[in-house]
Formats: sequence, structure tokens, C-alpha cells
Amino acid sequence: MKMDRSWFLSMWFCLMIIVIITGCIGNPSGQKPQTTTAPSGPPMQDITGQIVILQHQGSIDPESNRYLVSGTAKNRGPAIIDVTGVVVKFYDKTGGFLSDGSASTIDLKPGGAWDFEVAYGGAGTSVGNYTIDIAD
Repeated sequence: MKMDRSWFLSMWFCLMIIVIITGCIGNPSGQKPQTTTAPSGPPMQDITGQIVILQHQGSIDPESNRYLVSGTAKNRGPAIIDVTGVVVKFYDKTGGFLSDGSASTIDLKPGGAWDFEVAYGGAGTSVGNYTIDIAD
């Protein structure tokens, strides 16, 4: 049985809604949030398909109490990428926008990977969720 793309995207969208709703319920125990990782599925990529984010996760740094998003991006294209980066938008537990941050690199060779890290400037416990995009 062959699955079509619209079915796959529908299932992925439903999974994302469940993840978002579950994250918005909160943490009734009062403990610090655990590390979050990207949902399974196709890697996130830029519009050209050359830069992909292979993995990312967010967690609170216990020493600084800052929320850090770290991950790995890769150049899947045939040419050097002169400049690329990621933009992370941080949201509170109710979905309200808090702030954004970015990281960038230059001269990313074909097949080359880049490890990035973006920190939220306020208290890490105020972050409920984040989004990440590739900046071309």
C-alpha cells in the first residue's frame, strides 16, 4: 500500500498538534523542564533543500539557568554556502512570544555539518516552547 504525501503531512501535522497541546498543559510538579528534541520525520530544510537541520534540542543550562537550543545543520547541496544561519523564536508556556536569537556560519562546504547553539537571554524556566528556522 503506497502512502501519499498528503496523508503523511496530515499525520505529521496531527502529531505536532499533540506535541504542542501536551507542552502547553504545563509542568504541575514544578520541576525544571526536561530536554526536548525534534519530532521524528523528515529533516527541516531551507527552501532550496540545500541546508537541512538534522537535529535540535532545547534544555535549561543548570549553571546559568538559560534556555539553550543546540543542533546540527548540514549542507546537502553541491556548492559552498557563503553564509547561512538559524533563527530561534522563544515562547512562554501560554504561547506568547518572548524573544528570538540567531547563530550563523560562513563557507559551509558541500556535505559539511555545522553545530549551532542559541540562548534565550532571560530565565530559562520562562520558556515553554521554541521554533527554529533556517535563515538564508
